[in-house]
Amino acid sequence: MCLRVGDFAVSRVNLEISNGHCVAIVGPSGSGKTVLLKCIAGFHRPQTGEIWINGKNVTKLPPEKREVGYVPQEYALFPHLTVERNIEFGLKPKKIPNKSELVQEMMDLLGITDLAKRSIEALSGGEKQRVALARALVTHPKLLLLDEPLSSLDVRTRERLQKELKRIHEKIRSKFKITSVYVTHDLAEAYLMGDRIAIIDEGEIKQFGHKDEILRKPNSRFVAQFLGLNVLDGYVTSVSDSFAHIQVNETHIHGIAESIEKDTNVMVIIRPEDIMLSPEEEVQNPRWRNCRCNILEGSVTDIAVMMYRSRVTIDVGFPLTSEMSTNTIEEMNIDIGSRVFTQFKAASVSLREKRMREPGVSLS
Repeated sequence: MCLRVGDFAVSRVNLEISNGHCVAIVGPSGSGKTVLLKCIAGFHRPQTGEIWINGKNVTKLPPEKREVGYVPQEYALFPHLTVERNIEFGLKPKKIPNKSELVQEMMDLLGITDLAKRSIEALSGGEKQRVALARALVTHPKLLLLDEPLSSLDVRTRERLQKELKRIHEKIRSKFKITSVYVTHDLAEAYLMGDRIAIIDEGEIKQFGHKDEILRKPNSRFVAQFLGLNVLDGYVTSVSDSFAHIQVNETHIHGIAESIEKDTNVMVIIRPEDIMLSPEEEVQNPRWRNCRCNILEGSVTDIAVMMYRSRVTIDVGFPLTSEMSTNTIEEMNIDIGSRVFTQFKAASVSLREKRMREPGVSLS
């Protein structure tokens, strides 16, 4: 499917979602997430390609005939209507005799019956979210689309509502067997909500798959960097006993060879949480002492504290980022300029040949 909106284009998207599953579409701001979602909803029509929902071609159908529930970023609730009237509004285009029963069903399901007569302005962020969900679900859609429903909330409220939304979503999915597409710019939120994840940038899907598979095997430099992983350019100088000997700048490290051969240019990927820091050269983790382990000395160039976790960047001949608990960093008196030893197992070093496939993958 290809779509152009003004100067922005969504291209080469081939997305297939199994019934009852939730796919999270995640990417940086301006990557095309919302444009793609609105295309599925029927607010934009693709220039090429087709959109099928539940075995039906809906490409030329208006939004109200697609059997889609849509929750926009700001919820788009009507302040002059009560909660129950907002939910009932989702049924306006349809000739349904038992509207009040359907509205009551949704309020019961989402635990907002006691809010029925309240105005929207009197609701909390979480209550508004439930009302918006109820309005989207009252028509019993085949597909539920959620466009960054938590983006406007503060961090603490967002973290609390993420868990609540996940619980509600599982309840809805169990009752209605509904398929969902959840758009977010927050990677952690995508991992919480989605069964599978599609990473998008500049209007193209870069990778699609099970969330654990993507974290373990990113298929491109962009995806690896978007996931916050260490990405290095290396050259395999030799392979022995299933270990690859890799040169990165003037430094040598070991990784698992898998199918990588000697004299190969590779992309080296290391997860920050797999790198330990120590003031001493000796291997600190007892479980690593019988493993092939890389130990590199370097100087701390940056520390980013994220409450309970910290990301420390060390120059070891190339920049390497480690993620550890903030308490551990403080206990070791690590500061900018400190000399430390980075330690990481060869098994945690992932290699990809440079000629690997880049953007525009097919999603199926």
